[in-house]
Amino acid sequence: MDPLTLFALANGAVQAVKKGCELYKEIAGVAGDVKSVLEDLDSQFNLRHKDKPPTVHEKNQYIEEKNRIIGLSKQQPNDIYTEIGESLGVYFENYAKCTAIFEEEEKRSQNEVYVGETSLGKRALQRVLMQSRLTAMQAELRELMVYNCPPELGDLYTRVEKM
Repeated sequence: MDPLTLFALANGAVQAVKKGCELYKEIAGVAGDVKSVLEDLDSQFNLRHKDKPPTVHEKNQYIEEKNRIIGLSKQQPNDIYTEIGESLGVYFENYAKCTAIFEEEEKRSQNEVYVGETSLGKRALQRVLMQSRLTAMQAELRELMVYNCPPELGDLYTRVEKM
């Protein structure tokens, strides 16, 4: 698999972890209090449309939001933990593959005579950019897992990094 595809997969995994953390917060926010959240949503909708009836689009958005809240209330936190864990696994696998490709390219640049159409400068720039993106992605994930992950997961990222 080419490095750009691996990078895209690793980045997609980071976004999935972020979405899982956000979903956990939403579930925690509505858990046990679904009735009052739905009542608040109803009152806001009715207040907004007391002078004029809602359009079909607005009514559909309102129904979708109510269904989303009801769906969140039915989800189990363990489902979210599993989803976050699987996304982390995808990230670590693709990060390792990207790092291996990067190291292989570095070795090649030191030990082999390059024959090709791309200049040495451009190839070096590609390696530097790939390394910068991987470092930024790793920092984003670390920050996300340390400050925004469900507290039940504890220091999961730190424990994985130590292994």
